[in-house]
Formats: sequence, C-alpha cells, structure tokens
Amino acid sequence: MKEIKKQDRRFGRIIGAQTIQSGKEYQLSRFAVQKESDRYLYLFHTFTHQCLQLEKTVLKESVSSEELTGRPDLETMVKNWFYVEKGTDENEFYYGFWRILRTLESKSGYYNYILYPTNGCNARCVYCIHEEMQHKSMTEETALQTAKFIAETHRKNETIVLFWFGGEPLLGEKKIDLISDYLREHQVPFSGTMLTNGSLINSRILQKMKERWNIHTVQVSMDAGEAEYIRRKNYYSYHDEYCSVMKNVNALNENGIATYVRCNVDWDNVEEGAGFLRDLKKEVKDPSKVVVYFEPLVETRGREDSPLLWEKTYELDRLVKEEGFSRQFSDLPSHILPFYCSFDGASGRITVAQDGKLYGCHDCIPNALYGDVRNGIVEQENWKKSNELCEIRKKCQDCPYLPLCTPFSRCPHEEEDCKEKPRRVVTQGFENLIARIESAPESK
Repeated sequence: MKEIKKQDRRFGRIIGAQTIQSGKEYQLSRFAVQKESDRYLYLFHTFTHQCLQLEKTVLKESVSSEELTGRPDLETMVKNWFYVEKGTDENEFYYGFWRILRTLESKSGYYNYILYPTNGCNARCVYCIHEEMQHKSMTEETALQTAKFIAETHRKNETIVLFWFGGEPLLGEKKIDLISDYLREHQVPFSGTMLTNGSLINSRILQKMKERWNIHTVQVSMDAGEAEYIRRKNYYSYHDEYCSVMKNVNALNENGIATYVRCNVDWDNVEEGAGFLRDLKKEVKDPSKVVVYFEPLVETRGREDSPLLWEKTYELDRLVKEEGFSRQFSDLPSHILPFYCSFDGASGRITVAQDGKLYGCHDCIPNALYGDVRNGIVEQENWKKSNELCEIRKKCQDCPYLPLCTPFSRCPHEEEDCKEKPRRVVTQGFENLIARIESAPESK
C-alpha cells in the first residue's frame, strides 16, 4: 500500500487517528471512493482527502480487529478512517467536524465580491436567466458607492477577488474602471476574474485587463457547433463571433491571463463537441494553457435522460485531454472547505447587483437580498437565515460526495444532478493521477 495524497492537516489536528478496539468490526467508509487501473486499486476519501494506492486483493468490505494482526496495510486504513466502526453515523461524524472547522476558520469581512457592472448583454442567449429582466447598468454614483462599500468591508491584510459578472460585464467597462481605480487609490489589494462571452475583447480591453483591472482569470462561455452557437447566442448583430471569440481566447492566453472555456451542451449539440474542440484548436497556439470543459445546461438536469448526457460530457472531458487542452480539474481535491455556497453568509462572498443591492446569491433572487451598498446589511432576517447552521439535506445523507458539496447551505438551487459535479472532480482527478503515476519510469 502506498499513500498518494496526504489527508488534510486540519483533520489530523482536530480528529486524529482512529483508535483500534479489540472485539470490534469495521466496515469500509462510504466516503471511500474507488477507482481501478490495470494494475492497482485507488481509494480517495472524500472527507479526509487522503488517497491510497492498493493491490487489488487487499480491500475488504469489512474487517474485524482480530484480522488486523499482521496486516499493517489494513491497520493503517482503519487508523486513517477508510474503515469505520460498524454502526458509525458518518453524517454526524462529518457534521461535527464541519461545525468545528467553520468556527475555527470564520473571519470578518468579505474576500470575494461578485459584481454586476450591468445585466445587459450584446447577445440574447436562449437559456440566459437574465434575458427576461429589465436591462440596466450601474450608474457612476452606484459604482462609486460600490467601491466605497468594498473598501469599508473587505478583509484586511488579504488580496480580495473581484468577480465581474453579468449580463456581459464588458458593456460596463467604465464602471469597472471606476471601481478598480478607486480601490487602487485607496490601497485595497485586489485581483480580478471575469465571466464573459468573449466577443468584445480587443487589444485595448486586454491592456486594461492586465494593467488596470488586474484580471488574472477569464471564463469564456461558448456553445458547441457553429450553427448552434449562432442560434443560441442570438447576437443583436452577428459578425463571425464563433471564430473571433476563439481568436480572443488565444489572445487572452498569450497575454498571460488564465483562460477557461465553458462549452454549454444539451442533446441538440453534444455530438458537436468534438468538432468544437477541433475548431478551437485551430485558433489556439498553445492548447495546454487553455482549460476547456463541457457543461450540461441547467434545463437538462433532473430529467430521465440527464445521466446519459453527463456521460457524454465525461467522454468529451477525455477528448479535451487528447486534443491537448487542459481539463477543468487537474488533481483530486486537497483541502476540506468549511464554506461553499455564497448564500452561506459566513462564506466571505457577496454579490453587488447593477442597482447596488446586496445579495447572497449571484442570481440575485429575492430571498437572498441583504441590503444595498449605501446602507449595508438591512434585511436582518435573510442575513440571519444565511448564517444559521442547518441539517444535512435528506437527499445528501447517503451520498459519498457529501463532503465535496454544499449540503448545509440554504442555497436556493437544489439541482437534481448535484452529485455529478463532485463526481466529475473525483473522476478527472483519478484519471490524471493514475496517468501521472503509472506512466512514470519507476512504476514500470
């Protein structure tokens, strides 16, 4: 047996090793996710984040304390919680640890601001959640109040993150200027990230991204298949954006900005994913520096055929690697996160809408409204609820990916396919890890 990834250090400090007791039976933890290669069996513990490499004959579903004599591999697995005493309530075990960790790592102030300089857009995506809203942009006065709010509420001695959202945030270019300039003048350290359709990027914008907005990461949203891209994006005026956006992805990459391409798919265009990758590869000089991932549209989730669509995206994930692009997840998760969803008031994240209202959720839904940048938190009932601990959701109580998800938050989006996202993290992590380990000369 070989340890590939160590457990989270905080788990070791707070919980420590499991004590082996004579006369006890131990069963395999439900948090121990398995992956077989041609040669070995790998176990990743979604709670402790430890990963082991085993001979395939080692693993047993249950083991008694007497069977551990002379079996240091099994004994180590019991001590490291890959086996737990029969009858253990692992939900209660995890929940207790999670509460302690949240208390220890809670901080005042915000470190992540999701900002809407506008909710307007130059496209009219058929699936956009904001399409039916009245399109408005921040006024200069609201942008200035937003900058002041950030300067007054940010976590001290930390570099905060400004996440420019929309709509198409580049339509609010002047407001991004104003907020960025104000924070720089008031010596608030920040880095930026942006979600964009990529169509408005040019040399002037690239210069601002690097020198004025301090943008480190950009996610560009696209759709597989040129004809479907044109139909779905539904630009007010189309000028070959399918190709020009791909050229802009290359420009971002060449300017040292970490670039992610999210390709939206459903049953109408998932088969065009391979062609999309080939088209993108023609425009990107160094694919290895661009992350590409395929994501089923929200409207497809929870349907009878959604598992099959997710399997299609996993196939495309592997094709991403074959075509030389980087995948979304390069390794298995390393750290236990005490805060996940931005609707969790203790997460350190907050959303500022184009009218200056403060929300816990980036979708700006009414029950996530906290206040505004002029008056701060005024909706005390919503704020109180977002900070309350709540029980594990019923549908999460048997899920092996529970520690990698948001089971305790009051997030209003309880997707039917929520298990697929953490499963994807683990699947890609396993595949990358196994390829790296078993292709090494010493492993042959």
